[in-house]
Amino acid sequence: MANNSILAIALIFSMRFDAILKIFRYFSMLMVKKRWL
Repeated sequence: MANNSILAIALIFSMRFDAILKIFRYFSMLMVKKRWL
């Protein structure tokens, strides 16, 4: 049971990290566009 819960937490954390990374890239792209405009 302990191993399963640890795996689930790791999976959720990695998914959340991926989402945060995508949002960060999106915002950095917006900032670059604003600078060039």
